[in-house]
Amino acid sequence: MHAFSTWTKETQLNLSQHYLPALPAAVLALSQLTALDLSDNQLKSLPGTELVRALPALESLNVSKNSFETLPLEALLALPGLKELDCAGNVRLTCPPPEITQQGGAAVVTYLREAYSADTGSINRTIELIMIGKGESGKTSTVKAMMAADGRSERIHEDTRTVGIDLTRWDLAAQADGLVFQIKDLAGQAVYSLTNQYFLVRRAIFVVVWRVLRPAGFESADEFEREVASMVSAWLDAVHYRVPGAQVVLVATHIDCAAPAEVDEQCRLVKAVVERKLREWAEHEAADRKSVV
Repeated sequence: MHAFSTWTKETQLNLSQHYLPALPAAVLALSQLTALDLSDNQLKSLPGTELVRALPALESLNVSKNSFETLPLEALLALPGLKELDCAGNVRLTCPPPEITQQGGAAVVTYLREAYSADTGSINRTIELIMIGKGESGKTSTVKAMMAADGRSERIHEDTRTVGIDLTRWDLAAQADGLVFQIKDLAGQAVYSLTNQYFLVRRAIFVVVWRVLRPAGFESADEFEREVASMVSAWLDAVHYRVPGAQVVLVATHIDCAAPAEVDEQCRLVKAVVERKLREWAEHEAADRKSVV
């Protein structure tokens, strides 16, 4: 480890590609730093308040190519001289959005100062809710039940099932401080599998719906359970590789038509699929990091 204690008058420090899991505490003793490069490490968090207090002269901070899901943006904006905040390459970071981070550190600071300003910034209270799953799994019924006052949905006739995509606006302004959901109900038939990929976007909540009740055409419960596991696994992969770190909600339907033991078994099955996918993604990410020199 570098002898930071002998560098107290340094104004620039480059700690990129050091496999750092956390910010070294000794860095906070370099009070005259104006530029700090922490890119291409394994950082997941920053001590925002401590960093601002310890490095008041900081003008440029590079935290690109790390593992951040969030950054202490309000704390960092308290640095009066901050001119650049480079945070591109953090695939799970949603704020600032990738459209901004790709423009460079100066563009990020400009965007954040405007976004957090009382005069120019405003809170986006609209959320995309994207319903995914196989055809006839109950996606449309789930939407109707969520929006209904009694929490129930009428039976969906086969002639009115989703074709392509159904768009619905769910306005909860009166109950949830202006919250509005833009719901995209994607048809689950195999013919739409390629086009559905284009609707898997950032800053959305994904709802994966599966049907517990075994439909006609499956000879055994085991065969149906394999189908459920395959479907859930495929959709989780599709969402993950399009939107790493996405928020996903799993919903089981037709539970009132199946035996309790069958519902419990399928829930255990889906939980095991989720746990397996999380392990796989973590292993792939670790392998990718090791391959980068």
